[in-house]
Amino acid sequence: MRTSAEYVDESIDAYKEYELYLNIFDGRFFCPTVAQRFCEMVYEADDYYTFKAFSNLNYSVFAETLLLYQIGSIDYHDFVNQFQEISLMTGKRSPLTSAELKLYIRTMRKIVDLYKSLLAEK
Repeated sequence: MRTSAEYVDESIDAYKEYELYLNIFDGRFFCPTVAQRFCEMVYEADDYYTFKAFSNLNYSVFAETLLLYQIGSIDYHDFVNQFQEISLMTGKRSPLTSAELKLYIRTMRKIVDLYKSLLAEK
């Protein structure tokens, strides 16, 4: 079991890392104020529960895979192979079911639409 102090320390570390990334990419690839608003909205809104629930597991890997495939850094075979679930208990990979992949795609479309709407407001 973990103590509440450990959770607090972990939260502080995560926030420091978040601020670090905002400063690293400031003005180069995205607008930090838009990124910050995006994070606040995803955190606060119930509409993005799927993204929040899975983003600490596999969604970050899947999103990176989509980006790498879109810019041509990986081929189709590598792209497909990355869409696997990694078991927290065993560490083994298993392919996503059709329903899991559809859920991921729907969720990412919703997230991208939110980000685009925030960029348009700026």
